[in-house]
Amino acid sequence: MNSKPLTYDSLKTVLLYMDPNTRILLSSRAPSIHATEKTVPLKLEELKIGRHLIRVNGIFYKYGVYQVDQRGKLPYQVSGSSKINFKWTCDVDEFGIPDYITRDGGMLPGNNGRRELTLFGEYDAEIIPTNEGRLKKLKKKLAVAKREDKQMSNRNSDKLRSRMTRSEKLRIERIVKEESEYRKNGIERMENELLPFENKRKNKRPKFEIHVTKKKGDSLSQVIERIKYTGDLHKAGKSLFEFMFGKRLFLIEVKELTLLQGCSTPSDFKMRIKHLDFSDDGPLELEQFKPIIHESSFPLEKLTIHKNYNAEKAMNHEIIVNSKLLQLDGIVTLSHPFLQNLQNQKVHASIKELDFFKSEVFISLIRSWVETNKPNGTCFTFSFWGCELKEKYCKEALTLIREQIDGAMRGNKCVNIPMRTSTKLKISYRRYENNDHLIEMAVVPS
Repeated sequence: MNSKPLTYDSLKTVLLYMDPNTRILLSSRAPSIHATEKTVPLKLEELKIGRHLIRVNGIFYKYGVYQVDQRGKLPYQVSGSSKINFKWTCDVDEFGIPDYITRDGGMLPGNNGRRELTLFGEYDAEIIPTNEGRLKKLKKKLAVAKREDKQMSNRNSDKLRSRMTRSEKLRIERIVKEESEYRKNGIERMENELLPFENKRKNKRPKFEIHVTKKKGDSLSQVIERIKYTGDLHKAGKSLFEFMFGKRLFLIEVKELTLLQGCSTPSDFKMRIKHLDFSDDGPLELEQFKPIIHESSFPLEKLTIHKNYNAEKAMNHEIIVNSKLLQLDGIVTLSHPFLQNLQNQKVHASIKELDFFKSEVFISLIRSWVETNKPNGTCFTFSFWGCELKEKYCKEALTLIREQIDGAMRGNKCVNIPMRTSTKLKISYRRYENNDHLIEMAVVPS
């Protein structure tokens, strides 16, 4: 059977309908099609960009710094979040010392009079002014942990030699194994935290590499690329973004773009999006993401923000104001001015105040909608964050509204309030998710 290579047009058609992840991986393995792949429109259901990670249609790509020369051990990741003190590391120096320590003049965290975790993830009130003193105390803690692990292992061995039934012995063996693994993992993490300082003391320079891994669901991560580490992980991250999404002939089409708190924002590609999902612990700075979002995306079909929304000035950003649907998720403190100043026609907010719907804030919001004659189609919905909104509570809230708002009339699971035009304000409740409910206030034709 004769086989012929695909023509240029046929290859473009195949790439157009190929799964985006397969397509990107194939392009990395077959340089001959790389240029052609860039000329074919790329459409994604979802794209997530975060700290040292990219997720495309459910598949995670992560990049990190690994030490690869520890004898008898698998490569050990030194970047990212520490599993013992939760500090975040991007880059390390020639000995493996994390950048958050280097930025602090080389001083180890903790033991400084502030409520700051030590290298081992503990609060220690003792003030130790020197690195040598702090390292000495950490080494003592490590020695104590090793001694306690050995003593516990000996006691468990004695326990397992005692007389017991087979089922009891199997149960004890399982518990002992789990406890032993937990202790040994803790000890290994402590050793890894101290290792860079031992390297510096011995003038030892480990070998580091950047590994790019791929992972889907609960499967194991697969290393798809190994790169020499030159001290700048973000540069490698930008190269990965550039390879996957840069220099394309057509705009990237993305239904849902999720932006998590990150170290740097890629800026070498443009995309057209419908839904932007934004999460960040810092200030709400949407302006930094405008370079990668094409102007034809605005107004957004939906904007989801996971934050504490106390900063009203930040909420006046044009991206937020003009979004067709604004969804506020997380711990939200809702004041009357905040809610009244929201200019979006459709808003959904998850809130934490259990008595919000029985508060003067909610009653004042209802009155202001009626007084300002909110336009037809305006709709705000509310659910509780972190707990269920029960039907009984919804009924009580509607009863209170009828009692406090002049002209309010009872309906089926709702309260109707006449407005000056041929519209009415309808406040109702309905099932939301599982046994949860949401409360909706909407301006509808009367």
